[in-house]
Amino acid sequence: MTEISSTNGTQQVGKPNLTQSFLRLSRLCILNDREGNPTVMAVASGQIAVGTKQGKVGLFDRSRGWTGAISVEGSVSALAISSDKTYLAIGTSTGHIYLYEMTKLHAPSRHVAPVTAQAVAAGRSEGHLQGSRILQLSFVGTRHTAIVSADEHGLSFYHSLGKILGVSSNDTLRILGRYPDVFETTKKSTTLAMAALPLGMKEHQSDAHSFVALLTPSKMILVGLKPSARTWYRRLSPSRDSAEEPISGCLAWLPSTIASTVSSATSPSGLVQPTLAFNFGQHVYFIQLVSRGQEVVVQEWKSYSHPTPIESMQWLSHEYLIFYADQKMFLFDLRKGICTEEQAILQPVSHRWIPTKIGGRETLPSLSGSFKAHKGQLFVLTQNEIVVGSLVSWADRLLVHVSNGDSLGAIELATEYLRDPASNGSRIGLPEFYKDQKPIIASRLVELMKASTAYAFSEDRMKDDIAHYAHGVDRTPLFQGLARVCAEACLALQDFSFLFDDLYDAFTEAGIEGIFADQMEHFIVQGQIKVLPIPVVQRLVAFRKRQERFDLAERIIRNVDPACLDLDQAITLCLEHKLYDALFYVYTHALHDFLGPIVELIPLAGRQDGEAYRIFSYLSVILIGRAYPDSQNLLEDGEARSARSTVYGFLFSGRCILWPEGPGGQLVLTQENDFDEPTYPYLRLFLKFDAEAFLDVLDIALEDAWLDDDEHWSRQKIIAILYDLDIVALEVKSFIAIFIARNAPKYPQFIQLNKQQVNNLIETLCISTEDERADEITGEEASKADRQFAVECLLSAYKPTQTDSLLAKFEHAGFTDILRRVYRSEGKWDKLVEMMVQEANESSFQELSEILRRGGKRNPKVEQVILQALPTLVDVDVEKTANLVRSRLTNRTTEAISILDRSPHRQLAFLDVFMADDKVTGKLGLAIRSQYISLLSSLEPNRVIKCLDSHPPDFFDLEYVIEVAKDEDVLDALLWAQDRAGHTEKGLTEMGDALTERALILRSSDEDADESQSEEQHLARDQVQNLTKIAVRICTEHSDEELWVKMLSVLIRFTHNVQSKQSAKAFARTLLQDSLSAFVSSTSAESVSFSTLFSRLIPAKDSTYAEARDITNAMTEAYRVRQELLGITNRLFDRDVFSAMQRLTKQRRRGWRP
Repeated sequence: MTEISSTNGTQQVGKPNLTQSFLRLSRLCILNDREGNPTVMAVASGQIAVGTKQGKVGLFDRSRGWTGAISVEGSVSALAISSDKTYLAIGTSTGHIYLYEMTKLHAPSRHVAPVTAQAVAAGRSEGHLQGSRILQLSFVGTRHTAIVSADEHGLSFYHSLGKILGVSSNDTLRILGRYPDVFETTKKSTTLAMAALPLGMKEHQSDAHSFVALLTPSKMILVGLKPSARTWYRRLSPSRDSAEEPISGCLAWLPSTIASTVSSATSPSGLVQPTLAFNFGQHVYFIQLVSRGQEVVVQEWKSYSHPTPIESMQWLSHEYLIFYADQKMFLFDLRKGICTEEQAILQPVSHRWIPTKIGGRETLPSLSGSFKAHKGQLFVLTQNEIVVGSLVSWADRLLVHVSNGDSLGAIELATEYLRDPASNGSRIGLPEFYKDQKPIIASRLVELMKASTAYAFSEDRMKDDIAHYAHGVDRTPLFQGLARVCAEACLALQDFSFLFDDLYDAFTEAGIEGIFADQMEHFIVQGQIKVLPIPVVQRLVAFRKRQERFDLAERIIRNVDPACLDLDQAITLCLEHKLYDALFYVYTHALHDFLGPIVELIPLAGRQDGEAYRIFSYLSVILIGRAYPDSQNLLEDGEARSARSTVYGFLFSGRCILWPEGPGGQLVLTQENDFDEPTYPYLRLFLKFDAEAFLDVLDIALEDAWLDDDEHWSRQKIIAILYDLDIVALEVKSFIAIFIARNAPKYPQFIQLNKQQVNNLIETLCISTEDERADEITGEEASKADRQFAVECLLSAYKPTQTDSLLAKFEHAGFTDILRRVYRSEGKWDKLVEMMVQEANESSFQELSEILRRGGKRNPKVEQVILQALPTLVDVDVEKTANLVRSRLTNRTTEAISILDRSPHRQLAFLDVFMADDKVTGKLGLAIRSQYISLLSSLEPNRVIKCLDSHPPDFFDLEYVIEVAKDEDVLDALLWAQDRAGHTEKGLTEMGDALTERALILRSSDEDADESQSEEQHLARDQVQNLTKIAVRICTEHSDEELWVKMLSVLIRFTHNVQSKQSAKAFARTLLQDSLSAFVSSTSAESVSFSTLFSRLIPAKDSTYAEARDITNAMTEAYRVRQELLGITNRLFDRDVFSAMQRLTKQRRRGWRP
């Protein structure tokens, strides 16, 4: 191999983002393709050996480059360098092992040749069989001639290579595995990994035992070679029986050392015990060799499950382990027990040196010779180069930003380190615990801010490069970013001394403090920064005022500490532009004046200005001891008591008071003339402005426990003042009464009312705006539901005498819920029913039924009230009304029906319910049945036939039915009734007359017909069609040829009468065709020949050729249809017969067999 890259340094591979990667990767050297394909690599200190498929081994020194090469027989499959870099062990694909002294590369100093199967079978030799590929080599302890090896068949050996009198004398001991073929074993195995415990920087008891770890697909064993070979530890693979998980495994030793810092990965003294990491697929295990006195104990330490199978692992330090899986590098942090970071990497060299399947499970390619770690660096062998990687510390990531001129990015990254303990992976280079990390990061963050400030405000930066640019360079983004990231950093530090001392001074001296103020606004509005220099706040407020962004100015005022405000500026701005939330904040938080907001809004309330409604939001918060405008925050106890007492004293003051208190205070007036001020001026003002809203505030305030034991203010006192207030406006009086009536029962231990007060409240609540005494009322009436609920609340705690006058008041007010309970309790069922039917709904019927069951017999007026209300109840639900009469008023059914005489539609709907029940229908008298038929004929004639058919003929008075049908022109019902009365022929004769009349209507021209005539024609068609259907049905029932001929003759005559109108003619032909088809299908046609029927239907002297042709065609078509039907019937019958005969034949052939 020849060196292509520089021997004095490394070249960076690509341009990785070191702020996100945990490894800084660099190219160590480029491999020459002419020397062969690289296979394995070994690393020790600055010495690197690379083997190839063509049997070449190249030696590379990091300070001198390529120093030599070795050629061996077969491809190189394993390499190992002694810890002192003096010897190199080479394993080949043919089973040979060579030991070279680094200074004498011309010939091997030791050679372990493979043995034959015959020699093994005879017991003469031990060792790797000829043709077995050596997969693993490792030096044992400090000896140069003690090595362990493993091959592809799972055989592992310990070799002690010596010389006696200059002649090689090798002692070989089999550690693990069985020889293939010799013992005819059918179980395949291989060695996935093997390594001897290297010597550490700290002497350890385990050094005396020469430990070797071996990993196979099914187990990991730890063998101690001294003082005698034995197994110290064994762990079986958890996935050995799983056919789905692929086989992969590797192991890595961490020798004993002393750590510079104590962490959870070390002992309390800082000692790092020898540790072995190994894996079966995705399952990783850690064991330690712990020294206890003169003994060594193998102790299981940690375990971890990776999402994907791990293909290689290497120790970078006692705290960090590198995994390779799924074409990525993962950093495993032993302190956290998880993989904290990942990074993509170039594809390493891999081999398929072991079977692709073992025990039915697939194996992953081998990477054991492609990854090596030494002194905190990772070496990766790829197809064309060797790449070396070192861990990127947290300081390195900051330095990358600074080196790239991105000092603000460095501050942001350091802030993220400080703000989020779980961010940025393992934080390489920092102590394990955040409490230890914080002062280190904070110190570096302050240094970065100071350096960035010095750089940004240096003389070169402030000149704007005018020498190079005619108009200078705009550095505004730089200064904006500096102010922003420093503010975020100081928030993370929780120390604003640098921000408002050093940085603000720098901006001020440069004359650009406006930039600083603009950037601070975001943090102020978000509530992150509350304490700022007063000049900064002044500039921000003034700036937003000039922009006329008063909403932002208000947010600034509300979110800074009150001590940082210019009070004159803030109050003036708030009053000029009606920024009331900010104004209230200044009064309450800066001046601790809780009356100021109320006083400022009193003039607005007097003018009925909508802005005055803000006072109710303010009062609802202050009176329960919370801060305004942020109602989530509580006032301090002393301040909350003072605020409540002050506000209550103002609102319920009997006269106008001075504000502010002391010299210079002025009377707060509610009227233009102070002589016109009434008693309780402020209470009257707010009640007049919006009594409902104000009393809602007091409703919330009364729930405050502060009123339970305050010396000056109580619920009783507030209620007494409101009750004694002489208010003229009835609407306000109603709201006050509602307020008192609801709250008195709510707090019975704090509020007491006498009998007179209860009666007065009820009287007030019973007065509505419709009362003649309410002429002066303006505005909307308090809802009846609210007043009724208030009375119910009052009655729940107080029991006034239920006098007639009191009930009269409830009736006048329309308090139905109260009246229902009273009427029910006192048995006034008629009154209760009268009230219920006035507000009847679907749910009322059950209650009415219950009332009739309980009180109807004792109070006959109840039935009469319900009967008189039948029209109303029918409109609500006719079925429930009829059921109510049928179940509870059975004896008055006839009376109930007669009450509905004035509304035929209601009466019909009512009777429909009765007629639908067979149990009730028979009990109805003949007069009611006849009345029902009359109503049907008049209102819904199409339903008459259905009704008649649903009952036996004697159910109705047929003569009355005939009479009604004639009067209402219900032709089909008329024919039906005449037939049932035995006058069928007469009915057919009258049918002919009726059809003749309808033919005249149908022959009228559509063009000349108006809307009423069109409706008449449509009705005529329906009547003719219904009449024809019932006529066909009657003829079919009688099976009388004469009736058929007469009926068909009538239809032929009807067809003749409408010949002049095409649409009517088609309609008539259709009726005739259907009727002929019905006749031909009936039993009456069986004895009538075609010619006989033709001659009877078409007399020669009266018919034209066209009529005869139409009739003939209709008869022919009717016979043809019958023939087709008979044919279909015969085929269906034949199929059924065939199926039945086939089934019987099969059963007969089977005989008696089961």
